[in-house]
Amino acid sequence: MRTLSRKSRPESGTALLLYPAGVLVLLLFGAMAIDLAAIRDQRTELSNLARTAADDAAAAVDIQRLRQGDPLVIDLDVARQFVAIDLENQRMGGAQIRVDSIHAGADPGTVVVELSATVPHIIATWMGDQPLHVRATGRRTIT
Repeated sequence: MRTLSRKSRPESGTALLLYPAGVLVLLLFGAMAIDLAAIRDQRTELSNLARTAADDAAAAVDIQRLRQGDPLVIDLDVARQFVAIDLENQRMGGAQIRVDSIHAGADPGTVVVELSATVPHIIATWMGDQPLHVRATGRRTIT
């Protein structure tokens, strides 16, 4: 009967083979984490931009109707121009910003600005060729 010594064990190279696989898994998770953090940053930036655009749009009070004694109303055509001017100078990395809608809110003097952006992958392009879409809404009420 022959016994196996430590030197002749069949598992002697498994640690050597598992180490590169573990490093590869760590690199993949790191790439995913970097992309997800970038998407979160883009969403935060888009949300701030939507709030700023809503602030600017709220400045488009319909003065003529206000002078006639009507309740406070936002002139949506002027609000769209204000938002377009505001977004013209904004850049969010490689994201393409779109205005989905600008409309009056439920309360008088409220304007709602909805934006979306297409965010490309930074590192993890293997996750898919399709860029990710983020949305944000800004709401402003003036009294």
